[in-house]
Amino acid sequence: MRIILLIKFFFQYLLISGQLLNNSALYYNDSLSQAIQFQGQSYIGSTHLPMSITKVFYRGGVIDQQMKERAASRLNKLNRVGFESMLNISYFNNKPVILKKYGFYINASSIASLGAEYTDDLYLATIDGNTAYKGENINLQQTGFHSRFYNSLALGIMNNKFKLGFCYTSIQSEINAQIYQGGIDVSTDATQLDANINGYMTSSNNSSKLLNPYNWGLGLNFEITNLINKLDSNYNSRIIAGVNGFGIQKLTLANYIYLDTNIVYRGVQIQNTSDFNNSILPNDILDSLNENVSQLNFLPFELYVHKIGGRKSAKIHSCYGLRYRSLSNYSVLIYAGAEYHFNKSFTMGSIISYGGYSSLNQGIFARYKSKKIIAGLNTNNFIGLFLKNSRGTGLNFSMCYIL
Repeated sequence: MRIILLIKFFFQYLLISGQLLNNSALYYNDSLSQAIQFQGQSYIGSTHLPMSITKVFYRGGVIDQQMKERAASRLNKLNRVGFESMLNISYFNNKPVILKKYGFYINASSIASLGAEYTDDLYLATIDGNTAYKGENINLQQTGFHSRFYNSLALGIMNNKFKLGFCYTSIQSEINAQIYQGGIDVSTDATQLDANINGYMTSSNNSSKLLNPYNWGLGLNFEITNLINKLDSNYNSRIIAGVNGFGIQKLTLANYIYLDTNIVYRGVQIQNTSDFNNSILPNDILDSLNENVSQLNFLPFELYVHKIGGRKSAKIHSCYGLRYRSLSNYSVLIYAGAEYHFNKSFTMGSIISYGGYSSLNQGIFARYKSKKIIAGLNTNNFIGLFLKNSRGTGLNFSMCYIL
């Protein structure tokens, strides 16, 4: 017998999981005039789930006892899983065409993101059943998840030291949920569940149109580039820091569920995952918790810092940085690594990262640079491409054509 609650949505949305490191080829051109850049990025991973289990969620299959035990052995009090994938195309013109000081850029992008954080109790009760918690409490505090798909258009000014722009986001779909406090008391015979929950869930009206006029966001994008050795022309090392999408979002007539209540379930029996599609809450209770409201909220934003470059004549350069995504069940991602310059055209390197939706990852990357093209390929977790017990894998691709 298995428990699900309103949070039954978690393991339906936890099909894949992830985090991205910025792999913009544009960063590796010291004197840009005009360029067109294409980027594609995607990652799957988890803090505790091996890839063998992750693949079952979106490919189908059987989760055997050995897979369960491996995932359970890695559990923490609070665990994460998530997914993000992004495609964008940009045009950059660094000529001083605006006020004779600034160039400009245009960017169009699409991003999909799913993520969740959940307690070890929730995971074990969902996988093994609530009979293991007879007479005990299943802790749900800090459990939350999100699912979103955005189309965005950004326009701004730029020079060699900074970029400043505004972004309009069409919110194709948005689901957010959070349990601040609460848990489930299981009866001694596991036939009654007494849920005490304080939290909420918001779900937007989905749209298949390219631009959704009813659900939208307005945000600010800002980036600065600071040379570390400004007085020494032999160095091109620099710190790049920025924020994307800092602003507000408007959801029109979104479905809003607020929970600050006690709900008792009796005789709840769910024998397999196909039963998750059927609500275990009586319809009259669901109706009493639901309302359709228009909301004005903060838009999820991204904060990042990257260090790249070094002495121009050196074969080895260091790189490090961090990344954070708000309202996305995401911990701060930190990374560090180094790259080796075989010649002026070809570079390879390795990065170790920790955080985000996953734990420790080790990736490799390669970059090719010519007079007209800069192309980069990055694996966020190289061993994840081959080992089923790794906790994630991903690929990032970036190509910049210099006009």
